[in-house]
Amino acid sequence: MHASTLSGDFQLFLSEEVWEEVQAKDEAAKTWCNPRKDQLIVPTDSAVAIEVRSILQSHKRLVMNLKNRNRADPFVIAVAKLKGAVVVTGEDGGNENRPKIPYVCRQIGLECIGFLDLIQREGWTF
Repeated sequence: MHASTLSGDFQLFLSEEVWEEVQAKDEAAKTWCNPRKDQLIVPTDSAVAIEVRSILQSHKRLVMNLKNRNRADPFVIAVAKLKGAVVVTGEDGGNENRPKIPYVCRQIGLECIGFLDLIQREGWTF
């Protein structure tokens, strides 16, 4: 399957916070996402807010001292958990003192993969 089709069982979700980052930081992603906004965005409603609060209660350091990092990480995890989705991230590792998305996902039993894993799993070609 060619990556541009995104058909089959593949679904992509973005929290509002990730959407805002895409709009501000990544012109190529912005160009691809804008026409698909209505299908991509998961609004930050009370369910997402409650899940984010739960994640941050257990992993306070996830957003501590993020001078140059984004603050969307707990929203990424919360949306995936609520949607029963897999988290796809470019981050690796993490630990209790420096939690990153993959670490928090492991702690809460949520599958987290990298971009190459996604490409292979979906059988995309370019």
